[in-house]
This record gives sequence, C-alpha cells and structure tokens, in this order.
Amino acid sequence: YQENPDYKKFSPRMGLAWTPWSKTVFRLGAGIFPTTFVGVNAAATDFGNGGFVSNFVFLGAPNPLPNTPPVGGSWDNPFAGGIQVPTRGSDFVGQAIRGDQLARPRPYLSDWTLSIQQQVTSTMLAEVAYVGSKFTHLYWNRQHNQSNPTDLSYGSDLLKPVPNPFYGKILTGSLSTPTVQLRQLLRPFPQYLDVLVFRDPYGDMSYESMTARVLKQMSNGLQFQLAYTLSKTIANTAQSNTWVVGPSNALYNAKYNRGLEANDVPQRLVLGYIYDFPFGHGKRYLSHGALATALGGWEISGISVFQSGRPILIIGPDQTNLYNFSSTNGRANRIKSGVLTSGQTDNKWFDTTAFAAAPPFTIPTDSLSQPDLRSQRRINTDFSMIKNTRFKEKYNVQFRAEFFNIFNHTNFSNPVSNQSSSSFGRITSTVGSAVATAVGTTAGLVGGGPRVVQFSLRLQF
Repeated sequence: YQENPDYKKFSPRMGLAWTPWSKTVFRLGAGIFPTTFVGVNAAATDFGNGGFVSNFVFLGAPNPLPNTPPVGGSWDNPFAGGIQVPTRGSDFVGQAIRGDQLARPRPYLSDWTLSIQQQVTSTMLAEVAYVGSKFTHLYWNRQHNQSNPTDLSYGSDLLKPVPNPFYGKILTGSLSTPTVQLRQLLRPFPQYLDVLVFRDPYGDMSYESMTARVLKQMSNGLQFQLAYTLSKTIANTAQSNTWVVGPSNALYNAKYNRGLEANDVPQRLVLGYIYDFPFGHGKRYLSHGALATALGGWEISGISVFQSGRPILIIGPDQTNLYNFSSTNGRANRIKSGVLTSGQTDNKWFDTTAFAAAPPFTIPTDSLSQPDLRSQRRINTDFSMIKNTRFKEKYNVQFRAEFFNIFNHTNFSNPVSNQSSSSFGRITSTVGSAVATAVGTTAGLVGGGPRVVQFSLRLQF
C-alpha cells in the first residue's frame, strides 16, 4: 500500500502512477464447520423414523413348473409363504433391515480462501481469489449386505440353486425355502436380505476455484458487477442432488465412484448492472419542464449468465448379478471417448458408439460421470426497464417492463443418457418450458424457458 501525495506525477520508485485512493488488500481465511445430519440435498431425512424392517414381497417357494403360481399359492391365498410380522423380540433374520450406525462420525466442512483486492477508483474494486473447500464424511444410504465383486469368478453359477442352510430355521420369506441362489449365501450376512445403513458418512467432496470480479458502486447513475468463476468439483457420492445416478460398489470400493460431481460447472460468467438515465427533475439534463417529466425517471437493469454444461452421466442395465452393486442404475462399458469429431446436434449430442452394455457377470468400465461430455451450456439474459414518475413529493407511479430470457435463447435439457434407450444421445426437450409459461421470474432464474415479457404499473406512497 502506498500513496503518492502528488498523484498526478509519475512515481519513479514504484514504476507507476498512484492516486490518493490506490490500495491493495490481501485477505486470507480458513475455517472448519461441523454440520448436522439433516439432508444436504432436497430429499426427506430418514432421521426421526428409526430403523425399520422392509418386507420384500414373497409369494412362496418357486414352482418347478414354468409360468405357474408358487407351490401352495392360489388366487384365494396368494401369500402362501406367509406374511412376515416382526415382534418385539425378533432378530429380523430372513428379512431386509434398515438402521443407523452406533458410532457415527460427524460430517464437517473445511473452507479456505486467499484473495487480492485492488481499489481501482473511488467507486470501483477489482478482486482475484482462490477458494477451496472439502466436505468430509459426506453421507449416502449404503447397502452393507452387498455381494463382493470377487464373487463374479463363479459366473452364471451365482444364480444356481443350492441347499439352504437356513431351511427350517427361517420360517417365512424367501430364505425359508429348501434352496436359495448361491449368491445369497456369499453375502456378508447371508441370513438377511438387504441391510441398509441410511446416511452412512463414507463419502467426501472437494471444490477448488479461481474467482475474479469487478465491482462498481453506484456513481453517475451506473452500478455493475462482473464476476467470473473457474472451478472443479470432485466427489465419490451424489449427495448434492437427488436425480443423479447413485454410487456403485460403495461397500468395497468407495473410490470406484470418484469423479466429477454431477453439478460441476467449470466456468461461469455473470454480469449484473443498473443504469439510471441522467434525464428529468434533479438530474443533469432536462431537469425542468414537460420533457423532464416525459423523459426523466427511466432506469434499466439486467443480469446475464453464461455457464458451462454439467457432466453427463451414462447409465445402463446392471448385469453384474451382484446384490446391491448399483444403488439406482447400472453403468455401461466405455469403449472410447464419446466426443464427436464432427458437429454436435440435438439428435446426436455425443458418439453413442462409444458406449456398450456391460456383459453379464462383469464390472462396467465406465465412470460415474463423463470427464469429457457435458450438457449444453446455459445462456440467459433478463432485462428490465423502469419509469418512475414522482409527484407531490411522496407519490410515485412506477411502470415496469420486464423481459426474461430477452434474446429467447433456447436452453436444452440433458441428452438421453440411458444406453439401452432408443433415444440414447438425443436431446428431446428444453429446460424450464413449463415454468416459463406459468411464472416469468422462475423462468428467468432457471434460465431455460422461452422469452417471457411482463408489464406492471403500481403506485408507491
């Protein structure tokens, strides 16, 4: 920090001309913030409900004759295998159970930042910053009775029936039959079906970014801010959003899911501004008369957003035949890069031949998210014109004309990412078209709907 008393002269020692308000500020900060166990995403929390039993539908022992009801079953008595009703002293064997951990580590968020701020003029600030954060013990519902991937060495024998060691001991449910599939007996807890621990804090997520911004305070009728962010988000769960593909093989290899987070946006540029025209009463020009009333009181404002697309998540059928290998959807095999060498269109957003269904009894080779494939970038500009007409000191008639997505830029939805779909790789819809017609402001914030124009007139006093 240095000031030159004679700011109009060149400062030979510093090699630049300083003004009386020249100032550079360095800011450094870090913190660790423990969090609670409420959901980070929009999903309802499991806490407050306690652990409970999830009873799978079981109609009885399978009939050796194909396409026939289970043994003993009929239309009058479809549940020939009995209905599982837990009691107070039940150990829940033979059933699917769900519960919490006895000792649960507390999630915490670590943040750190370093910024350099330069006051360019008396009303303008420029800043460059590095911002980083890491979320430790990020949670996701995790199955603890998952088949071990090493079981794939058995191949199709995993599905063959073998004598059931629990026959006669477990009296109801699918584990009460004389035989069970081999894969059931190879599970960590073969006497149970699924064993789900909700909000299991085994995950982590990291974020690093470079941000730059220019901020001008209101002067001469103009105020604006220009901000740019270059960032990367990496995670091994999908906690930040409920719609994404759930993790796979989470019990034996949490890093199997590590990659670009589903909401990673590497570049984002935002421009916001307000300009009050210098016409009208009390202003620099046309401050008196009828023209002052007609042309004065106008101001414009707007916000423009330009950002990269999000990573595409390719899904496919889970053909591993392992219990609980996939949380929601399976993955495909990635044969090569899916980036098109020719032009990208909504009918072919990426090279669909780069992906193929994984053969049965094999581990898919694709990652949770695609490192080189993204949805369409988002571009949106909202703009407004406001006319204030003041009279009798305390009254103001305000006219507003607001334009959401004023340039009518089409923002497409993600391409169909299901490898087994006939529309795989195609974009079949746009973002926000439904909310755009209903609520203009929502369409503008989403940045997806068609152009919406709305006018309003109100009296302020």
